[in-house]
Amino acid sequence: MKTSNIDDFLANNKITLIEFYAPWCGHCKNLAPEMKKLGDDLKGMVNIGVVDADSSENKALQTRFNIQGFPTIKIFVNGKPSDYQGGRSTQAMKDKILETLTKVASGT
Repeated sequence: MKTSNIDDFLANNKITLIEFYAPWCGHCKNLAPEMKKLGDDLKGMVNIGVVDADSSENKALQTRFNIQGFPTIKIFVNGKPSDYQGGRSTQAMKDKILETLTKVASGT
C-alpha cells in the first residue's frame, strides 16, 4: 500500500488493521507470517494492510500516523487510527479485531 491510496483504502473499509514496517527490521520480518495468516483468517470480515513506511514514497506516513518505530500496528475505525498495544501473534491480533468489530456493531 502506498501513501497515494491509503485514504481511499481507509474510506472504503470500516475497520482496518495496518502494520507499518521497514524491510530491514528483524521484528517486522518475524511478524510477516503472522500478518499473512491474520489476513487469511479474517478475509471478507476486516481488511489487513502492510505498508513499507520507510520507503521514500511513504515517509510522510511516519509523521501523519506518529510512527515512532517498526513495526507499528494501528487499528483504524472509520478512518481514525488507534495504536494496537496487544500481542504480536495471529490469535492476539485476531482477538482484538473481533473485539473491535463487536464494539462497532453494538455502537459502543
